[in-house]
Order: sequence, then C-alpha cells, then structure tokens
Amino acid sequence: MSREGEFNWRHVGRRKDGRGKFGYESVKDPGQHRSGRNDSKFDDVNRISVSFYVTNLPSDLHPRDLWKRCENLGTVVDTYIARKRSKMGRRFGFVRFIKVINSQELERRFCEIWFGNYHVFASLARFKRNDEVSIQHRKSQ
Repeated sequence: MSREGEFNWRHVGRRKDGRGKFGYESVKDPGQHRSGRNDSKFDDVNRISVSFYVTNLPSDLHPRDLWKRCENLGTVVDTYIARKRSKMGRRFGFVRFIKVINSQELERRFCEIWFGNYHVFASLARFKRNDEVSIQHRKSQ
C-alpha cells in the first residue's frame, strides 16, 4: 500500500507560480482549520456577542479610533468601518461587544457619542455576521 493511502494523507503539489503549499495534508478532517484561526473560539465569541450598526461617521475616522471611543461603553471585540457609503452618502460601520447585559441601554448610550461635529447613530445589527460566505467569496477570487 502506498504511503498516501496508508495514513490518510495525500500529496499536495505546488502552484505554477511556486507560492502554494507543498508536502502532505490530512484527508481525515478537511477544512478543520478555517483561515488559520481557532474555529471554536470564533464560534463562541460570535454566539455571545452583540453587534451594532453605526452610521454618520467622519471620513477621517479609523477603526481603532472607534474602538477607543467605544471602550467606555463595554467590552469591544471588533470594529469595522466600510469603505463604501450608505444610500444617504454617510460612512457606516459595525462594533461588536461581549458581556452585554442590556442592549437597549447600550444602544441609547451609543447614540450619545460625538466625533467632532458628527453625531453618531447606532442600532442593533439586523443580521449576524456570516463568515462562511465571506471565506467562500475570498477563495473564489
């Protein structure tokens, strides 16, 4: 029996440009490590977190500035500011918190934030983040 079939391993060749993987990979559990992160931690955080949609952000605002401003509201896990703009022409983003007891109170406190002359509007995100779709989209490109 060949080495590949005996231990449930298969040979992985290089790409034409020489950048790809080479050697052997396990056939037992394909997709075990999705995009290099620990899935169980990601799933746990995703399950217990609360995301807020934030709009009317200044054009020069960086995600770390949003993170620092939101730290006094609760435990921030993730911030994201989109490159695109909303239909109204405003910048928008998302902030994800954990250890949230009352999301309505957090939303009310969130709406009191100002960045210079920009009054921030926030609401609970309508949809949960679907990381499976974004990973499949990246692989197809």
